[in-house]
Amino acid sequence: MTCTAQPLISVCLPVFNAETFLSEAIDSILLQTYQNFELLIMDDGSTDNSPEILDRYRKQDCRIRLFRQSNNGLVSSLNRLMQEARGPYLARMDADDVAHPHRFALQVAELEARPDLGVLGGSIVTINEKGEQTQRIDYPRGNDILAYSRYASPVAHPAVMMRAELAGKAGGYRAYYRHCEDYDLWLRMLSITVIDNLADIVLFYRTHEKNISIKHAFDQRLGTCIAQAVHRHREKTGKDLTPDLPPPSFEALDMIPLGASERAEFWVDMLPTLTCPPAVVDFNRIDQLLRLCRISGGRKHRERLYRLCRSLFWFYKGKYPCHAALMLLRMVYYDPRIFLKTLLRKIT
Repeated sequence: MTCTAQPLISVCLPVFNAETFLSEAIDSILLQTYQNFELLIMDDGSTDNSPEILDRYRKQDCRIRLFRQSNNGLVSSLNRLMQEARGPYLARMDADDVAHPHRFALQVAELEARPDLGVLGGSIVTINEKGEQTQRIDYPRGNDILAYSRYASPVAHPAVMMRAELAGKAGGYRAYYRHCEDYDLWLRMLSITVIDNLADIVLFYRTHEKNISIKHAFDQRLGTCIAQAVHRHREKTGKDLTPDLPPPSFEALDMIPLGASERAEFWVDMLPTLTCPPAVVDFNRIDQLLRLCRISGGRKHRERLYRLCRSLFWFYKGKYPCHAALMLLRMVYYDPRIFLKTLLRKIT
């Protein structure tokens, strides 16, 4: 272990009631093959045994700098850690994940070799609560980044290493985009730098019932849609509408002034993000969603609406026959040609 006042990497690890997996996450950082880093930890008002675990690690390793605050949330924690960072590179890490032993070595080598590169992620492997590997996820690379970022985050947030100066220049994380604060940041950074991913596995991402993407699925997806709409308007006009918007909602989304063709293209890109699986869209939201989407945008747009209604039909089938019947009628309205072909296949 080597402690230095000028580390190359500042690792940003927010912690809130993470006792179950916290030690494994910290160990995976401290045992990296690349060692020139500091580990910045923000205890965001934990009420479990996380504070005791953190105190123990801080006494054992001088590279750990521990901060504490009342429970203010992830965005507040991340922005504070970014302010405290001494390294030119920021590495994200979550308290329930496990970093690959060679993660820092791989990412530093790539960033050093590519001065134009501002944000670097990599492939991840999902693991369950027992640490068993379940799925490998490869994120887009090179020219595919821009296309992918039009509907989803192009990098895995806890797998990212980025240049601290550029993250600060972009404005850091914003509280408005709670649960999708990373996606909003990447969209802003895309206007000033290059984002890419390594083909190598850099992180083991743990899935469990407390994951934000599970607990706050719809809020995260709606925020993603708002961030993308704001981004498209910002690209066209140079103005960021975020400070003028009401809290994230369909109403806020409807306030973002996109032209008819732009709005149709937006929904073609974003409907799968918002509605797959359809269980994230409850009954009270469906009519609002369909109203917002009901804009003439050509054949491609109508086909996407048809697929939305089809997904909702299978969601309702069995338990809510009236809603299912309504979706069938909308399928006929949006694309009778595809509906009749599907019906004929069922009959024959």
